[in-house]
Amino acid sequence: MRSTRLLAALAFVASTALTTAAAPLAHAEVAAGDDRVGANAPYAYVTKDFRLPVSDPDMFGDPVTLDAQLLVPVGTGPFAGLLINHGYLGSKTGDGDTARAAAELGYIVMRYTSRGFGSAEGDEGTRGQVDLVGGPETNDMIQAIDWLNDPDNVAELMNPTDPASAQHIWVDHIGHYGGSYGGAHDLALARWLDPVTHQNHRAIRALVPAATWTDLYEGLAPNGVLKAAYMSGFYAAGRQRTDGYNNYDPEIDAGYAKMLTSTDLDGLHEMLKSHSIAGKWANVHTPIFLAQGLNDGLFDGNSAIQNYIEISKNTMADGSPVPVHLYLGGIGHPPARSGGGNEVGHVGQEVLAFLDHYVREIDNGIDKAPPIEFALTQYFDNPDFAPGEAGIAARARAADVSPVNGKLPFGTPTPLHLCGTAPGSGTLQAAACPDSLPTLLAAGTGGDPTSEPVAGHPYIGEYFQEYFGRPFPSTATPVDVVNFDAPALATDTTYAGIPTLKLSVVSDPPTTGVGGPTPPVAAFQIDPKVYDVAPDGTATLITRGAYAEQPGQGAPGVHTSTFDAFAMAWTFKKDHHLRLSLSSADIPYLRPNAAPFQVAVLPGSVVEMPGAELATLTPFGVTPPPSTDVPEVPYAALMPLVGLTAIGIVVLRRRRTLAPIA
Repeated sequence: MRSTRLLAALAFVASTALTTAAAPLAHAEVAAGDDRVGANAPYAYVTKDFRLPVSDPDMFGDPVTLDAQLLVPVGTGPFAGLLINHGYLGSKTGDGDTARAAAELGYIVMRYTSRGFGSAEGDEGTRGQVDLVGGPETNDMIQAIDWLNDPDNVAELMNPTDPASAQHIWVDHIGHYGGSYGGAHDLALARWLDPVTHQNHRAIRALVPAATWTDLYEGLAPNGVLKAAYMSGFYAAGRQRTDGYNNYDPEIDAGYAKMLTSTDLDGLHEMLKSHSIAGKWANVHTPIFLAQGLNDGLFDGNSAIQNYIEISKNTMADGSPVPVHLYLGGIGHPPARSGGGNEVGHVGQEVLAFLDHYVREIDNGIDKAPPIEFALTQYFDNPDFAPGEAGIAARARAADVSPVNGKLPFGTPTPLHLCGTAPGSGTLQAAACPDSLPTLLAAGTGGDPTSEPVAGHPYIGEYFQEYFGRPFPSTATPVDVVNFDAPALATDTTYAGIPTLKLSVVSDPPTTGVGGPTPPVAAFQIDPKVYDVAPDGTATLITRGAYAEQPGQGAPGVHTSTFDAFAMAWTFKKDHHLRLSLSSADIPYLRPNAAPFQVAVLPGSVVEMPGAELATLTPFGVTPPPSTDVPEVPYAALMPLVGLTAIGIVVLRRRRTLAPIA
């Protein structure tokens, strides 16, 4: 869960300020040279390292001090603030490009090493136990914000002998950014309520969580299937200390053991949910920008969509809706892009506009931009945006749609029936295919399910005949992968959103544990993948998913198992076709089921592919075409822009604020 470096120095590939049109707002002119809006950017800055005492001791009862760092612009001030929390395995030096660029733009930037991380040598790093952003880590963050929001603290750190002459923080004008584990800090802050006022932190004006989890259990084990490649690596890497100090909370050790052995999963889910925003969305009353990867191998786009839907229900103190922006694209953990690039620059441009608008009160038009954007994204080897507005327009789509049944409908879903034709193959078609061949997926075994079933009883054959009135076909021999191919497309077709699978299934129970305790295994596992297949047969992975049905979870006999694949956005070109692959395992990405099983996918199974015809708005950062309507009053849309390779800053000559600055 390393930081994604999403902002990549708040790196914007645009080299000129963009403009947009919007209805004029009540505003006041900002005095020339006002540092509160970064009027003198680019700023030189001073770096200060210090130790920040916090209230929660480590698990041995010893005091904890945060290894912290401040980047302070050189100027009269006061300056707005930005707190950045690092990713898993990171430290106070993480997101360095982002921190430096923000300081040059006129933010006082604070970073610190979260407890349990950083060097174990000397005075570097922070003692304490990693607790997956639990109580102590959240308390650390709140105390860091309180410290930063006190102008005396910043001034005295900068000039202990003459603090009155030093730079000051602009009180109650602080933003927060975090990627991955840092993004979890963001969401912990989003749901945090002051114990006295029962409000979000008064100093925090905007939040930007990127590439992080909504429900940590579902993030690590979607639909009950463990993302083994990620979880074991992170757990082991986080324990690497050279001084013998135990930097893990015992709850984390116990949770890891439960996940690996599939024991007390309900208890584990409750524990991990307590470290998540899931179920606590009603607490959020702070403007928030959600950025998530469609090809993020750790935390998929479904989680950010869920956050967007739930937080959008909330209101601000004045009764207006909470501003919520959502970006989905090729950013995040591998195989997504985690460094620089034109797409990262586009997202960074929006993020900085969001921070400038809600933290520094700059009237830049982001509040009138479409609240949702997604970028066409393939899973592996995802190409970057081409440069400039043309590159954004070619890959990004924008929308303002209302949720329906827990999803964002970018268009009308297209139901496609799964029709088996032979072992390992089938078709996707619009019409139902009640007489098609069942698909028998197996893991760890083989044979004719009617004569040599997994559990010693011909459940699949019996249930199939009872349900369909005919014997289970002897030609339906078990395979571990089956590909369902749709016809070639007559026109370019975009699917965007969350594919939903509604599979008519029947399965044999696992063999282990017969006559004994319930085994820690699923009844069966089905891992889907969606491909774009070119006319020459080349298949490009677009998205994937995971599903494990627990024993007793589905009705006995033939029943429907409904689950979502990971969110996607992709245009299938004319003459290409869509392929849905179902497999009994996806190794090494996902952990395979712990025991043999067989499951039959039967006629009546459907995949609903999400439409995209409603995503027709102009993405932020692209000049909309001329309108035939009466033009609204235009104004400069963006703040300073930072180049990727050479940090060149375009300072707007004229800035406006939403309200007079006192």
